[in-house]
Formats: sequence, C-alpha cells, structure tokens
Amino acid sequence: SAAKMSAAKASQVKAIAAKVSEVEASEVKAIATKVSEVEASEVKTIAAKVSEVEASAAKMSAAKASQVKAIAAKVSEVEASEVKAIATKVSEVEASEVKTIAAKVSEVEASAAKMSA
Repeated sequence: SAAKMSAAKASQVKAIAAKVSEVEASEVKAIATKVSEVEASEVKTIAAKVSEVEASAAKMSAAKASQVKAIAAKVSEVEASEVKAIATKVSEVEASEVKTIAAKVSEVEASAAKMSA
C-alpha cells in the first residue's frame, strides 16, 4: 500500500509539474506577445514622431523659403525705388544745369547784342 501511495503521489506530482510547465509556457507566450506588441507600438510611435519631425522640418524650410522670397522681394523693391530716386535726382540736376546754361547763353547773347548795337 505504501508503494501504491508513493506511485500515486509520484503521478500526482508529475501531473502537477506538467500543468505548471503548461501554465509557465502559456505565460511565457503571453509575456512574449505583450513584449512584441509593446515593441511594435513603440516602433510605430517612434516612426510617427520621426515623420512629425520631418513634416515640421519641411514646414519650417518652406516658411524659411517664403521668408527669403519676401526679403528678396523687399530688397528688389527698395533697389527699384532707389534707382527711381537717383534717376529723378539726376534728371532734376540735368534740368537745372540746362536752365543755368541756357540762362548764361542768353546773357552772352544779350551782351553780344548790346555790343553790336
């Protein structure tokens, strides 16, 4: 009877050990699955963040490009207005010089007319 009892206990122990190993195996699988899920979601999160950074960088470069265009446009406007201002001043100076020369010519002509008379 003692032998039978020890054999029964041995089979019980084997059955318990088998169940324990099954539970452990399923737990290991569950943990592994969760780990892979977490890793997958982290990879997705990282990829999303990278794409966000890239998108914001693209937006920033676009904004900078438009700023550069705006600055260039303003510079060309300023240059154009300066050129106009210089041209206006040159024409004003030329006009006053022409008037001065014309006045002197008429003075010379007048004095020549007086001398001939």
